[in-house]
Amino acid sequence: METNNCSDNCVRGIRKPEWIERVEEREIVTSLAFIPDYNIVRNDRGYETSVNWQDNDRVIEFTLKQPTSQHGAALLPRKAIDEANKLPMSRDCLAYERKILNGNPYHGNIVFLKCSRSIVKMIAGTLALGVIQIFQPQGK
Repeated sequence: METNNCSDNCVRGIRKPEWIERVEEREIVTSLAFIPDYNIVRNDRGYETSVNWQDNDRVIEFTLKQPTSQHGAALLPRKAIDEANKLPMSRDCLAYERKILNGNPYHGNIVFLKCSRSIVKMIAGTLALGVIQIFQPQGK
């Protein structure tokens, strides 16, 4: 898995309305935004959550134009992934990669490896807590 060329931050498109919630006066990203797609099984038997790596200032605008960002986008530091991967219950369950897809040079994945769905849910919540900024969808 190629991780050397992953930027310090990644951007996760908010595809579904339940992936974002209003709590008091602010919006938060829910753990659902980071649950991997269980229908895509990789050769390493992992499951992936698609992200765009923040290589430059254009990636936010690029991400918000994608159909997978109808409800916005969340900025997650790569450090949050690394920290989640060091916790006792989720140690070595995560990886990340750049994987250019359909001409998207920013594309990559957070990969969930060798962990149960219960652990995946806990990790997804941890990643959601690590989000540092939410961007509104185009036109809102």
